Amino acid sequence: METEGKNSTTVDGYHRYENDDVRVTYDFWGSGGKVSFRITNTSDLPIYIDWTKSHLIYNGVSHDYWSDSEKTTSFYFSNTSAFGSSNASFQVSGWGATVVTVATGSRRSSAQTTTVRERPKQMTHLPPHSSVDLVGSEIMSDGIFDCDFNWSKVKTTKTSKRTFSPEDSPLRFRNYLTYSSQAPSAQPTVIDNEFYISSAEFVPYKAYWGRQESVRKCTIQGVSVLEYERTRAYRKGISW
Repeated sequence: METEGKNSTTVDGYHRYENDDVRVTYDFWGSGGKVSFRITNTSDLPIYIDWTKSHLIYNGVSHDYWSDSEKTTSFYFSNTSAFGSSNASFQVSGWGATVVTVATGSRRSSAQTTTVRERPKQMTHLPPHSSVDLVGSEIMSDGIFDCDFNWSKVKTTKTSKRTFSPEDSPLRFRNYLTYSSQAPSAQPTVIDNEFYISSAEFVPYKAYWGRQESVRKCTIQGVSVLEYERTRAYRKGISW
């Protein structure tokens, strides 16, 4: 899948939006398309990103970035130790000789449970000339198939591509962000970046990985392996 943006530019294979305060760089590469992005404060003042007023919208359905929930993770630790000893002595009495054995021992156990609670922030304070990353979730679990466009119709040595316009695209999505600066009387600013799938393509295995650029021999845990570097022309932030 490859995407196009309606109000952003493409730089080095990534969608990018920029205004006087911030730069937003998108990376959709990942199974099912993951709307991940980096917000960079390019100004000389801090900005505040309001996640309660920011949303990912795809095919007209809004999904909140912030939810009033708490994530709880528990860790359990246990430890058991034991100690034992024995002593033998030889005793002689009027009735004969005996061996007396005295055994002693101890056992000790301890356990501890640690709970970590994480609550998402409603707002992010972003200092000047710094960035924050957000890793998105999958937005398209299925591919694009029909009677005329499927893998069985394509030879394994050739690609098959279908293009779409914004009107007939199978998926349209928007990233809606709200932020404000620390300037006096600053009003919230809204960024509304819109994208759509512009093409879908069946790609043969060799074409997907690309030609071999280099090979390096190395040893991992005593085993000699070869590491191949390939061009991977399809690996772009505007695609998945």
